Amino acid sequence: MHGVTAITKVFGDGQKLIAVAVEYDQVIDTSSLSTSTFAVTGRTVTKVYANRTADLAERGSNGRYVIVELSADDDAAALWVTQQGSGSGTPSSSAASASADPSPSTSGGPGAGGPKVGDSTPGGTIVAAKATLTQKGTVTTIRGTRYPADGTVLTNSKVVNLIVDDFRQFTFDDPATGQTLKYNLFVPKDYNPRKKYPLVLFMHDASVVNVATQGPLVQGLGAVCWASDEDQAKHEAFVLAPEYGSVVVDDTYVPSSLFDATANLVEAVTRKYSIDSNRRYTTGQSMGAMMSLGLNIKYPDLFAAAFIVAG
Repeated sequence: MHGVTAITKVFGDGQKLIAVAVEYDQVIDTSSLSTSTFAVTGRTVTKVYANRTADLAERGSNGRYVIVELSADDDAAALWVTQQGSGSGTPSSSAASASADPSPSTSGGPGAGGPKVGDSTPGGTIVAAKATLTQKGTVTTIRGTRYPADGTVLTNSKVVNLIVDDFRQFTFDDPATGQTLKYNLFVPKDYNPRKKYPLVLFMHDASVVNVATQGPLVQGLGAVCWASDEDQAKHEAFVLAPEYGSVVVDDTYVPSSLFDATANLVEAVTRKYSIDSNRRYTTGQSMGAMMSLGLNIKYPDLFAAAFIVAG
């Protein structure tokens, strides 16, 4: 074995570690493998097969990589963990998170129950993708060489984050507001500056405040769903996902200056790339949905349409 790579995928309830790719020095016979060939600490092995690359496949094919698929339902699968510390599917206690009651607080006046503008307390944590595994059964190459069971415990040294790795991370220093915004940007794979592209803006909820730049990409499908190969084949587009360092708007509906910085970021990205200013779209959940509504009010020509989730 030459190395181990962890493979992650984003689901509706967050990013999860769903497979491990084990690289060998020779081409492996996929028919020699079964779910009992490998054991992964704390995880349920669901499928094992060989492949030519360190990637998932519908069916195995002889190759130098052995793919060990893992159950996404395992507690240890979750890499996006909310305030309450269990899995990514557990609702955050934050009233401005997507899984909380999206309506304004009715007890004690507006804003009584949720985080306030300027609050920079993270509502979630991104866990590093780590897997340890052992080879429990014999692995056979296509030339008949047999690699017997080995008690050596291996840990991944690489990580492949499906779709998430297709985004690039940048920083925007807005001269108009003095604010700095971290953001993720997906550029279409066959980008041609001689044609015009649409852009989708996704804005996260308050549980993703002040985490790593990739936070909006791993919390759920709000951003990455637009960048999948299947969606890009139907609707080729740029995808923009800012990471806010603090709460931008709360139940009082009065936003911080990060609100205007977001509009300025959209304009800056439009100028930098060949983006059609008549085909810009906004979406977001909870806090991000409220921002979409507010941006449509203050900047009515910024977006062609909005998709509002739990505003």
